[in-house]
Amino acid sequence: MNRRQMLGALAGCAAGGVLGERSLWSDAGKPWGSFPAWAQSLALPATLQPKNILEVFLLGGISPWESFYCVPDAKYGKSANAMWWTFQEGPNSLPALLAKYTKIALTPQPFATDLLGAGVCLGPLTDPLRSRPDLVARLRTLVLSHGVFPHTPAISVGLSGLLPSAPRAASMGTAIQRRQLALQGKPGKLPWAYSLTGDELRQPFGDTIGKHPGICQPLTILVNPSASFVGQLGQFKAWLDQAASTSGLRQALQQQNVARMTRPGAVEPVRAPLIKQHSGATIQVAQATGLGDVLVAKDFAGPAGTAGGESFAYDRSKAMFTVAAKLLTLPGEATRYVLVNDSGYSENSPMPDGYDFHVKYAPRAVARLPYVLQRLVNTIAVPGQAIPGQINLDDTLVVLNTEFGRSPGVQNGGDGRNHHPAAYTVQLLGGPAGLCPKGIVGAIDANANPSKAVSPAELRMALLMAMGIWPFEGDLFSYGDVQGAANETQALMRLRTQILGVPL
Repeated sequence: MNRRQMLGALAGCAAGGVLGERSLWSDAGKPWGSFPAWAQSLALPATLQPKNILEVFLLGGISPWESFYCVPDAKYGKSANAMWWTFQEGPNSLPALLAKYTKIALTPQPFATDLLGAGVCLGPLTDPLRSRPDLVARLRTLVLSHGVFPHTPAISVGLSGLLPSAPRAASMGTAIQRRQLALQGKPGKLPWAYSLTGDELRQPFGDTIGKHPGICQPLTILVNPSASFVGQLGQFKAWLDQAASTSGLRQALQQQNVARMTRPGAVEPVRAPLIKQHSGATIQVAQATGLGDVLVAKDFAGPAGTAGGESFAYDRSKAMFTVAAKLLTLPGEATRYVLVNDSGYSENSPMPDGYDFHVKYAPRAVARLPYVLQRLVNTIAVPGQAIPGQINLDDTLVVLNTEFGRSPGVQNGGDGRNHHPAAYTVQLLGGPAGLCPKGIVGAIDANANPSKAVSPAELRMALLMAMGIWPFEGDLFSYGDVQGAANETQALMRLRTQILGVPL
């Protein structure tokens, strides 16, 4: 990324409309995102609201059968060689690969009973997480379902709850950034929300802004082995500071804009988006360059290595979690949300496939998922044993998300799995004690169909509610997006008591 690209990116953040007086307020005349007075009793108490969220988006689609929804019951697909039973035999089976490349035990670990009475286990591919009893005790699995099959729209559904064509489709980071702007009344020294990505050519929709002002867009950080993001920050800051002519040019441009928007004889300019766009771009430049005092090149270091027989030149996942943890542990709750767009540690091509295993499912799953989960687990402090650079689950809610699951059986008679949006899982981990208690919401039956599943929109609304944000602002969702709700009260009750598991 050169200087011109960075300038364009920063200015582009403001081009969609920038912070204005009305943008901080909802139609009810209250700060944007605040619960109305009548709904205060339904909001989560402040003691249950996490200080921040770390969302890990496992790009490509995670198979639940060997990971978070393993049911080793013969009724669940054994006769059809489906679900947990699919890759149990042969030289490239799960047992053979686990024995060859890892110390992971094949035996599923009992987790919880779903609403259909099935004993759901944590499969071997979740071993780094299930090896930490403190994490398993705070794990909540949600069964999700939607009907979108291709990756691109499914990613938007996974990250915003809505299709990319929907005007209200916006990322979680956008809502959190806007809420903080409403509370503080002005931008902070650093952004409150970030999206980490490994490939600027294929960014998921973690930076979509929908109908929100452009200044609400999370700052996207490109994580790569050259740490070019840090280098460009330093160059850009030096360029801004190098001569008085730079600030003079900016001031001249602003004065010119104000003059153009002021009627002859008038004292003040008209209310013009152009003026606020320029001011917003200046603010975002200052925020971005401020990161140069926080992030350094070694934060982006990721050594070469091998996992599951796969060699890789750069451990991108390690670097992403290092950067995420550093941002989330800044003093003063400076960061409220970080999205890690993880496509697997070994992707160096322009079009990484992440976890989209249409062929050679077993060897690729054994190589990648446990490795990446270990990087996440290393980021989370053991109670009473915290070390610098680790996040505290009492403060942070971790969300393990993906755009859909994988088919219960092999694809077209081969050795891969196809897309399966009908039934998959998302995991909520941690947050303050009492938020998101251990268990399962919804169920997947013996035919891999969902039962009382959560929709992606409901997941986003529940996360907004967890952060103390009113999910029914006009730019976000409506109670009609909550299944079975006839009004906002019923919608809030489902989000709070069923999805988050917090009783009144």
